[in-house]
Amino acid sequence: MRYHFVSMESCPKDSHKSIITLESIPNVVARFFGAKSQTLQFRGSSTIWFSFPEFNKQWTLMDGMLYNIWKREGYKAMSAQK
Repeated sequence: MRYHFVSMESCPKDSHKSIITLESIPNVVARFFGAKSQTLQFRGSSTIWFSFPEFNKQWTLMDGMLYNIWKREGYKAMSAQK
């Protein structure tokens, strides 16, 4: 399973949190058995992330990946404002 970054936006109710949208792309074997791409959304900040809208806590490796995306995209947004 691969994850492709789609977008990041601020939560309208809480400016400290963000919503990150990823697309999960199945590998060749999974596609052979009928797996399809899915759009996944996660809400949180720093190293605390929950699936959106179910609000299930994410496992440690996914938290780390989302944190890296959050940090990278946040720096890009700050650079664009300057």
